[in-house]
Amino acid sequence: MVEKLGKQSVFWFVVLSFITLGFYMVHWFYKNKDAFNKLKSKVKIEAWHLHALLVAFVLYWVFVALNGFQLSYGAGGLYNTLGQLFDLITGVILIVYVFRIRLMMTDNFKGLNMHWFWTLIFNVFYVQYKINQLVDSKKIK
Repeated sequence: MVEKLGKQSVFWFVVLSFITLGFYMVHWFYKNKDAFNKLKSKVKIEAWHLHALLVAFVLYWVFVALNGFQLSYGAGGLYNTLGQLFDLITGVILIVYVFRIRLMMTDNFKGLNMHWFWTLIFNVFYVQYKINQLVDSKKIK
């Protein structure tokens, strides 16, 4: 695991997330969990948060695949409904998780301005962008 937060190209983060159908984003959370937990904040990330995200994310893709298979045989849409449900669950977990990270970072780095709107819209990509700014300003060594 990564002991400290490091700089990473946001462009390549987006590309890798797109190519891997979002699995790289989940990997990023696992990779940086220990580094986030070392920040001086009362908020911490528990392993079960990540496991819940991963399970919901995998189930979403399972039901998307099953729905495609089911539609090719002209069947109903149970898998579509389940896929949408797990897509919603994944989205909620992701947003809650990213806002916890935002709180951890603003607790630790006084004066860090992480706007809630950009956090909501750009999610982990915005978090990585802010980490890159902190590395560039030498607040993270």
